[in-house]
Amino acid sequence: MNESVSNPILFLTFNRPDVTLRVFEEIPEAAPSRLYIASDGPRSNCDGKVIHSLRSQLELSVDWPCEVKTLFRDNNLGCRHAVNGAIDWFFDHEERGIILEDDCLPCSGFFKFCDEMLERYSGDETVWSISGDNFHRSEYDCAHSYYFSKYFHCWGWASWRREWREYHTHVDPGLSNVTSASLSGMAGGNPFFASHWQPILKQCQMDRVDSWAYRVMFESLRCQKTHIHPAVNLINNIGFGESASHTVDNAPDYPVGDIVYPLSHPATTQRDPVADFTTERIHFKMGQTHMPPKVKFSKKKDLLIKKLALPFCRGNSRSKRLIALMKEYPRFISAEVELNGFLWAFPDPVSFAYAYEQIFLAKVYQLPDVTAPRIIDCGANVGIASIYWAEQFPEAEIIAVEADPVVFKYLAKNVSAKRVKCVQLINKAVWHQDGSIRFSPDNADGGGIADCLNDEVKCSRDEIEVETVCLSSLVAEQHVDLLKIDIEGAECELLVKQQHCLKYVQRVFVEYHSMVSEPQRLHELLAVLAESGFRVHVHSELVSKRPFSDLRGDVGMDNRLNIFAWKI
Repeated sequence: MNESVSNPILFLTFNRPDVTLRVFEEIPEAAPSRLYIASDGPRSNCDGKVIHSLRSQLELSVDWPCEVKTLFRDNNLGCRHAVNGAIDWFFDHEERGIILEDDCLPCSGFFKFCDEMLERYSGDETVWSISGDNFHRSEYDCAHSYYFSKYFHCWGWASWRREWREYHTHVDPGLSNVTSASLSGMAGGNPFFASHWQPILKQCQMDRVDSWAYRVMFESLRCQKTHIHPAVNLINNIGFGESASHTVDNAPDYPVGDIVYPLSHPATTQRDPVADFTTERIHFKMGQTHMPPKVKFSKKKDLLIKKLALPFCRGNSRSKRLIALMKEYPRFISAEVELNGFLWAFPDPVSFAYAYEQIFLAKVYQLPDVTAPRIIDCGANVGIASIYWAEQFPEAEIIAVEADPVVFKYLAKNVSAKRVKCVQLINKAVWHQDGSIRFSPDNADGGGIADCLNDEVKCSRDEIEVETVCLSSLVAEQHVDLLKIDIEGAECELLVKQQHCLKYVQRVFVEYHSMVSEPQRLHELLAVLAESGFRVHVHSELVSKRPFSDLRGDVGMDNRLNIFAWKI
């Protein structure tokens, strides 16, 4: 049962009595002292009979002490103008309030959540709205009771008069101030962001989309406003189907849950890039429109297991064919794949495929026979290398360090599923000192310490704060058989300042990244290794056949080298 709500409610309705009355049943439970009911005008005589009957039923259903105001249109304005006008009318009378459409069924806790958020952030003009929506299907564990997002979700929401009027003051009806080029600056590191939103933006600019919500979203993105979303979904959209104006597809599977009180509050109003990326992948399905023909991910993410079982292939032959297929998939779609009897989980099929091919098939990290090697894996990603070594040397001591919190969850899942007990997991960024640092995640293999990344990459991603662990504390003045460093551009700074650690290390692997906007530091890295007594062998990973005339970069890099070093 919902608790009484202290803020007024605007209920938006049209011509669907079945869903409307079901949603309206929840409002008496909340018992607002002020209720606003807005209804667009009929599109036909048939519409008119249904709409007038529904309006009467709603008014007669208010049987608790409540001031009711109505905005019943005689003429049909359409979704965009009718909703905009209704919200204008609502905020002409109220400083703040809750907006509920006729197909958005609120669950227990929604109204109380809105009440608390409206009060808590009433003085923070960076926060634009509070939503009851969470589209993560439990695939992302929010650290608190809610998070801050760049996305506006309108299936049950709340806001303040100041935000709505500021939006109306600055929004361009034609959205001409939101350009296709500016979308890339809003991407947060998602390569599919611009290609997903550009067609929708263009349709809005040509006035071919009868939607008020898209305009709110684009304007709030432009102004870099934030929106509050609960850690669990509090709204069930029951309006999907043929009778809907926009949501005509099958209803999405977004389970609802109970939010726990007292609420756990985030320390800042900074947007959560991992949560937004999860929304983009699950709700907006970014990138999935580029699937190869006849290949789709199932809702349970077991495409690679069921659709690509390859029953006529066995062993390495099957693995090689699966890896080749995965390289052709779109980036940043989490899934699972069975390879040689083990189920791997990963957030990005392409980077996983290339890494697995090098480590398990090409065996680039193969070590000579050592009884119980001590290995430090800096930039462990989803654990492919650490698990490879654990299988080769069950008595080994392996420390796997991964900074990206999303990728770390896959690392932990894979290590746990494999039941290798010799791998110690650390969710930190390896650095030359303990503490914390700004980190730019990409939720695959490209996340790195923000100050060590290319300027172009930094501008396209959000940043988060992560803890650091000093390399010297990992080495701990003990013999290290192999030190692997794959930390996306931070390797030179780390080894230059932690060169003293190398006297304990027998072998080193370093992936060197040459950032286009930064001076090259390969000579420094090679000097550190030479001064520490290492011989080196270099593999070119990113290479141009004609570097004088055609030096093409890759995610801000003009060179990427795999450096293998060892002491004789």
